[in-house]
Amino acid sequence: MSAPDPNVVTHNITKARLFGSTGLTQAKLTRSGLGWVRLQEVYQDYLQRKPFLSAAAQSAVNTLQLCPLIQAVSHRPKDPEHLVGKIIRLVLEKKMTRAQVAQYLTRITDLIGMRGLILFKEDWPEVHAFIQKNIPYQGQPRAIVHPNDPDDILKMYSTNGCVIDVRPSGYRSVHYDICLKCGNIDLIGELQVRTLFEQAWGEISHKVEYPYLTGVPFLRRFTGVLSEMSGYADLVASAARTASEIAKIARARMPQAIRTRRIRELQLVLNRQLEGILTSNPSAHRLMINPAHAPPEVLQAETRQQIR
Repeated sequence: MSAPDPNVVTHNITKARLFGSTGLTQAKLTRSGLGWVRLQEVYQDYLQRKPFLSAAAQSAVNTLQLCPLIQAVSHRPKDPEHLVGKIIRLVLEKKMTRAQVAQYLTRITDLIGMRGLILFKEDWPEVHAFIQKNIPYQGQPRAIVHPNDPDDILKMYSTNGCVIDVRPSGYRSVHYDICLKCGNIDLIGELQVRTLFEQAWGEISHKVEYPYLTGVPFLRRFTGVLSEMSGYADLVASAARTASEIAKIARARMPQAIRTRRIRELQLVLNRQLEGILTSNPSAHRLMINPAHAPPEVLQAETRQQIR
């Protein structure tokens, strides 16, 4: 990897700053057996390498932007204090030895995070196929889902080779371990693909909970409600798109038999989506209206009347 940039202005991390930003304590630091001087050296080294990490991710980011279904792409390196905090936690959890701390660049796989945002959950398979073809990654993608997510969503992920990770926290995303090259060192970056609603929840949750308030019940009540709302919003968005497709077919010029068949097929899809919505939010009965139960000829007449 490129040597640390001597022109980058660095500063020392203090224990007060570390403990304040990560929720760690002196007792946990002592129990880890990690020397403070050693952690400061890691902190300084990482500060100087951050610009190179961002540059290493740029190629994958530029490629992902070429996918038509991606609405927005972003990337950012890990916060230095959170890196030091994560190293301490990994040592405490026996997931990293003290001897491995010096190899943090290759041991920690989320030093650089990338995000690709999509409009609809059902857009993901096409985005996944694009990533498979154009962006190298290792292992299987990990689909992080909520226990209440519909079976159709879980099936979509599992049939495309994802490991299903069920979390009640409310966080939803598909994670890829992206292979990056930085100088002569191979690194792993984390690519997260999620919907706009999931991104909104993630940003709010990160702001109010991360990294050490995730277990506070008082906060979890608020972020839990937001998670339910974002999941519900994605379900409604998908159903709205299916209803839109039905309406477009109803007004399109095509043989009646073909129109009827295609509308019937989409009605089945919409009915499943509405069932998922009602499971998520039983008060959503007002969505159980046309076009889910209207015959094709009624849909056609309704739509044409609206566009006059």
